[in-house]
Order: sequence, then structure tokens, then C-alpha cells
Amino acid sequence: MTIRVSNLPLQSTEQDLVNLFAEYGDVQIRFLSDGQVEVNLENQETEEIAIARLNGQEFNGNILSVSAAEEDSRGLKPTSHGTGGQKPKANN
Repeated sequence: MTIRVSNLPLQSTEQDLVNLFAEYGDVQIRFLSDGQVEVNLENQETEEIAIARLNGQEFNGNILSVSAAEEDSRGLKPTSHGTGGQKPKANN
């Protein structure tokens, strides 16, 4: 699962977000062009805990919106590695 974080203060840095999510395990952060951030943690259980605890919490003056990232209109989950969000084609 990927966590989507929005309503971040404009001055938020990657280190700010690593610090925010650090208690939930190793953190991978990806800034999106729409001002949102995707966060990946070690496992789904810690991601669910982070969502429950951080959604609606104040962070540097803003109230965060933290949720599981939704699939896009093609049913594909967002990805941060070289497939451009597409699933590999099956070899037939």
C-alpha cells in the first residue's frame, strides 16, 4: 500500500516528512507534481497505523489529509519506479 498525504505546508521538506513518519519504520518519500506526497513504509500494518494516527493532525500549521493512495482510472496503483505506473505485460 502507498500512503497519500495532502494539505502539506508549502515549505515541507523531505526531511520533515521522514521525521513525521519515522516512528512507523523506514520511510520512502515521493513528491508529486500536484503538491501531494506518496509515502511508503516497511509494511501494511504500520502504514495503516500511520494513516489512523496522522490523518487530521496538525503539521506545521496545516491539518493533514492522510489516506491510502487510490488506484488510477485504469486500475493501476501509482509507482515510483521505471514502469511509468503500468503493469508489466504478460508474455504469451
